[in-house]
Amino acid sequence: MTISTTVYLAGKMTGLTKEEMMGWRIKAKEKFKAAGIEVIDPTKAIFDDDDERGIVTHNKYCIDRADIVLAEFDWPDKPVSIGTIGEVIYASEKKKPIIAWGRDSKIIWHPWISESITIYFDDLINAIIYIADNYILGSDRS
Repeated sequence: MTISTTVYLAGKMTGLTKEEMMGWRIKAKEKFKAAGIEVIDPTKAIFDDDDERGIVTHNKYCIDRADIVLAEFDWPDKPVSIGTIGEVIYASEKKKPIIAWGRDSKIIWHPWISESITIYFDDLINAIIYIADNYILGSDRS
């Protein structure tokens, strides 16, 4: 029986175009697939815009199923993503490793975030490499 690692892709969605939401997630999915890591992408769920409870419940369910959370904080010129902060705090309470990345330093060093994340990277690729090097389950490396 093969055990695989599953990564939840937490990140900003509110106020972004589909391309902005999906760009980094597509790249992450390609890299993780090549490393044999499964991905849970919350942008694939379909909800009405006013189904806030459904969105949060779904995201919590997905975080519960994941082994690791990859949290994106790469919008220094956009409003803070309250949803991403909620995902990070929830995952932290569930004792999930949280690998964060991005250039939004005003958020990443806030005590609630810095105390919740496992490690932080400036860019996506280094965060992916870190996960692949340290969290692949069911291989000789774990």
